[in-house]
Amino acid sequence: MITMQQVRREDLREDESEWSQVSVGDLLQRAREGDSASWEEIVRRYSSVVFATVRSFRLQDADVFGAVQMTWLRLAGNSHRVEVPEALAG
Repeated sequence: MITMQQVRREDLREDESEWSQVSVGDLLQRAREGDSASWEEIVRRYSSVVFATVRSFRLQDADVFGAVQMTWLRLAGNSHRVEVPEALAG
């Protein structure tokens, strides 16, 4: 059974060339305005960085997922404070 979330991810993969043209600053702005596809693209671009950084602390899996989730929640709640969006990559 395929979930809606998986379908949306597949749609995003098909449109990766379109998304690659959009800067992270524009994505953050669109996400703040309620564009869920932009938020999903931010998560797609930076999930590996977030997971790698959190895993480097050698936490248990449940703690890793909790820290990753908190990272995304903090970004969502404070995206208006990001002065240099390109620095999200690390």
